[in-house]
Amino acid sequence: TLTPAIAKDKLPWKTQTCDFKSWESPIAQLYMVNEIPQNFLLDKKGKIIAINCNGDALKKELKKIYK
Repeated sequence: TLTPAIAKDKLPWKTQTCDFKSWESPIAQLYMVNEIPQNFLLDKKGKIIAINCNGDALKKELKKIYK
């Protein structure tokens, strides 16, 4: 289910995680999150293959996946 804030703000994502530890969060450190928003492109096995990939760079990475 959506949290009330996500539903109220009509945000496009359905999953949000927050532990209120900011940059000290173990998850933020594990995934090297150092800016918000941040995105990760995963392959079929769940391996991160690109971080903060946008525009032409994202198109290039997607072409590699969907040959």
